Amino acid sequence: MKKIYILLLLCIGMVNAQPIIVNPAIYLLCDNGNDNVEIFDLTTKNAEILATNNPSLYSIAYFTSQIDANNNTNLITNPTAFQTSTVTVYARVWENANPNNYATTSFYVEVININLATPNDLLIFETPFDGIAAFDLTIRNTQITNGNPESYNFSFFTSLADAQNNSNAIVNPTSYTNSANNQTIYIRVTTTDSSACSSITNFKVSVLDQNLRPIIQSVSTSRLCEVNNGGYGILDLSTENSIFLASNNPMNYTVGYYSFIDDAELGNSNSELLSHGYTTFTASTLYVRVTENANSNNYSIGTLNIYIDPIPVANTISNLFIYESPFDGIATFNLPNVNATLIGAQTGFVSKFYTTQADANNNVNEISNSTSYLNNVNQQIIWVRVFNPTNLNCFQT
Repeated sequence: MKKIYILLLLCIGMVNAQPIIVNPAIYLLCDNGNDNVEIFDLTTKNAEILATNNPSLYSIAYFTSQIDANNNTNLITNPTAFQTSTVTVYARVWENANPNNYATTSFYVEVININLATPNDLLIFETPFDGIAAFDLTIRNTQITNGNPESYNFSFFTSLADAQNNSNAIVNPTSYTNSANNQTIYIRVTTTDSSACSSITNFKVSVLDQNLRPIIQSVSTSRLCEVNNGGYGILDLSTENSIFLASNNPMNYTVGYYSFIDDAELGNSNSELLSHGYTTFTASTLYVRVTENANSNNYSIGTLNIYIDPIPVANTISNLFIYESPFDGIATFNLPNVNATLIGAQTGFVSKFYTTQADANNNVNEISNSTSYLNNVNQQIIWVRVFNPTNLNCFQT
């Protein structure tokens, strides 16, 4: 009797064995509307999931959660036209003869959006000017793909229809001679993976007259006093505008500052330092773009070299004494005798002497005969200015 009972259990177990199904591969679609949403036909995964199972003996439904797939609730009602962004889809497979005998699996449906950046126009300044020049159309590839050109193939076209149909591509894009000034070029960007998704963007190729570029100060230097021995200084970049504008009307031009020449050439607003409130700088070179407001493609580039100069520390010094006889309270003092203590081990700094603190701060009315100074009153206070001769603004009194 015991053996019969075990045999019955084994038979029941064989009848109720779960369907053996396959975990399907990811389902990819290109984002044709550039909105991160596409329409998926989930039923195209039926055969892959069922594998060797007879499709006439099993049914499949699709869900957006594992719980719903387990409970067979809230199924996707339009599996042949499931509109979605990238999500996980859950499949429930059950035996038609016994709906309670089921198995579940899941797979990703992914919308591939290339997310191209809007490229800057390509510019060439020439003299003499005729509006025609040879352009390397590929130099915007890195910008277009947000720094990842290796993952894409690029084709260039002179019309949108050709770019959409992928026909009549420009044969030599690294040396393309424009057919008209301000000509629009269309770029078809295609992923190198098996999805081969593509997207289209465009820029203009423009030739400008070199003689009409803004005439600016090409190089300037700003020396900053070091702050808290931290290797940096403070600079309000807007104070440099008038230097680079030179004789140009500031109402007609915009000045921008950049850490990298490529950003300056592109006029990259995300990297512009002045508009983002940057005031702290280490020793560096900034690139200055002066752009004509009426024509943003007409610009000139200059450089601003920033140097950081150390500020001296004026050490505490003792008073100077002279003993005399007969005594009248007036004597000749060698004021620089205090320098050994005042400056100490610091190098490259200079001291000057004044009779008032205001004169010391403003660097005016220096005591000219500091090595043989005759005091005008006993216990007279002398002010000392210790400064960096490379940058007179770096001082301490």
